[in-house]
Amino acid sequence: MERVPTGIDGFDELVEGGLPKGRCTLLCGGPGSGTTTFVIQFLVNGIEKHGENGVFVPLADDPAQTKDDMKRFGWDFEKLEK
Repeated sequence: MERVPTGIDGFDELVEGGLPKGRCTLLCGGPGSGTTTFVIQFLVNGIEKHGENGVFVPLADDPAQTKDDMKRFGWDFEKLEK
């Protein structure tokens, strides 16, 4: 099965190289478990390292707050959105 690397240290090795290509992957976890950070890191790596497009649709979090929270990782959402 072809895989898409997430670029997240240690994770790709655990799942045999990344997420299955062409399939939907559901990431679940309670508040504070890191699901939003995981998804954003996957999207940032795809955009910056592989020239991919990405979409993040928060269902519970305020998008402005998420953007502000992710600044601590050095991710510039204004730049990425363009």
